Amino acid sequence: MEHLIKSKYEQVGQTYRLRDIIEDVRRDYGVNISYGQAYRAKEYGLVYARGSPEGSHAIVRAYGETLKFTNPGTIFEGFLNCIRPVIVVDGTHLHEKYKGILLIATCIDGNNNIYHTAFSIVDGENDASWTWFMTHLKVLIGDVPNLVIISDRHILIAKAVVSIFPDAFHGLCIYHIWNNLVDKFNNKDINPHFYLAAKAYRMFDFQMYWPKLHQYLGVTAYLEEIGLQRWARIYQIHCKYDKMTTDIVEYLNRVLKNARELPITKLLEHICEWLQGYIEIRLLNGNKSLFGYVNPTSWLRKFGCFLLNSVSAPLFIAEETSIQLHMKLQQEPGG
Repeated sequence: MEHLIKSKYEQVGQTYRLRDIIEDVRRDYGVNISYGQAYRAKEYGLVYARGSPEGSHAIVRAYGETLKFTNPGTIFEGFLNCIRPVIVVDGTHLHEKYKGILLIATCIDGNNNIYHTAFSIVDGENDASWTWFMTHLKVLIGDVPNLVIISDRHILIAKAVVSIFPDAFHGLCIYHIWNNLVDKFNNKDINPHFYLAAKAYRMFDFQMYWPKLHQYLGVTAYLEEIGLQRWARIYQIHCKYDKMTTDIVEYLNRVLKNARELPITKLLEHICEWLQGYIEIRLLNGNKSLFGYVNPTSWLRKFGCFLLNSVSAPLFIAEETSIQLHMKLQQEPGG
């Protein structure tokens, strides 16, 4: 039976419930099956369509080496040339059999587009994992003047930032602080005053909104304990930027919501395909803006969302400022 239903699980995010299996088998074959039989058929169908979690974990190292071998042009250049020196980091839970955490670092480029910088799959959010991730991120981008790293209040992220990026400014996501204020003080009237104080560019404006927070017992003491420079733009050290939340990482988490159920190597393939499609869209939009045309390749007619299965290319964009991606498009005949 699993051979009959495996096609139902080949697409990421496709929903095929147990009762759907039971109804389809009854309608197509005139056979009544139990929920237990449907569950076993689903489990085997997932393995046939996506591979087993055990097998995926067993080949992940070989998969990484193969990726390097088959993509010899994989490079990462141009960070200081075209990217704002603000990195947003966060972690999100995986939902496959062995769980784990997907760590993400994302930036914003000069056109206010999301620039995906680094991904890592680790066993959990612990000191070793975040230190390892930050260490490799430092190798990737080098020494960046006036660097700002934004995250939630996770203590392990703070420790890793201090250890690996001692000269960077570590800001906190004001949206997370906003939610913490609601949970701690149970009063949503605090939030408008906090938001205006956090976003103020001038000290005059900050001093106008800050006293309004004094009317709520304990709020100003709580915010001062966090550190005014960690969330109030007017107190930020070095350069001041308008990116003060982790929303660009949350966006990526939503994009990968269904893919986080995949075995680890399938997840990595999905991320690569999504990134390649995302970069290709930006290239076409850039060509349209610069030259007034869009290259009508065959994939554009089939591109439903972000995935681009026909591209074989490096994981990271290279030489973005000169619009060179070192990609190889496999066009259909006549495309």
